[in-house]
Amino acid sequence: AACARLEAALAAGRRIDRNTTLAELIVLDVDFHRAIYQLAGNPVIEETMAPQWPHMRRSMATVLAELDYRGSAWAEHADIAKHILAGDANAAERAALAHAQTAGRMTEERLRATEEVAA
Repeated sequence: AACARLEAALAAGRRIDRNTTLAELIVLDVDFHRAIYQLAGNPVIEETMAPQWPHMRRSMATVLAELDYRGSAWAEHADIAKHILAGDANAAERAALAHAQTAGRMTEERLRATEEVAA
């Protein structure tokens, strides 16, 4: 069931286009992340993340507002999932770290740009 949830999240992500709303993108992104947590079989991961979701959603909104990154984000998700489903934890970790670093860098850049405009 957990693998099916991850596959469903990936399939939904492949259907996004320029008309997909930011709210829909965030829901899809959260579904992808939760599918991975479920697949891990450790409920503590989801419990730990629960209070962080408002912050994560804001970060997702900042990154996914960039139209050019939307497809890349889902390509990164597909790469992470491919390694997870193949049982290659090291490759999945590397792909997840690269994804998180890219998203973090983009968030910082967008926040700095907003800060400069507001100054």
